[in-house]
Amino acid sequence: MEAMTQAYIAAGRPAPEEERQARLQEVDEVIHDFVLAHCPNQRLARIMATLRDSVAWCRNAVIEKVPNAFDPSLEEHVAICKAMRARDAEGAAAAMRDHLIATRDRTLKAMEGRA
Repeated sequence: MEAMTQAYIAAGRPAPEEERQARLQEVDEVIHDFVLAHCPNQRLARIMATLRDSVAWCRNAVIEKVPNAFDPSLEEHVAICKAMRARDAEGAAAAMRDHLIATRDRTLKAMEGRA
């Protein structure tokens, strides 16, 4: 978990923007896979696995419309990782909830052309 957190932080460090966003996208997918693999709610994990293509479609649609689309989620993902690493279930749940709400809001804004 520590290595994943550090990889995400490193991916967000300065680099040519296209390369940086590609690194963030790659680590983003790894983190999503990790969270699903460690989700204690198997029903939720199965539902999320079936939504994988839809989530990827939304992510790609936002990336096309929003420059530096992964930047806002960087801090959110790091907060989730830190809480998971600390075995802070309540903190991880709160960080995940905040991330999901913020992601929903960013996605709707992008789809409405307000990004």
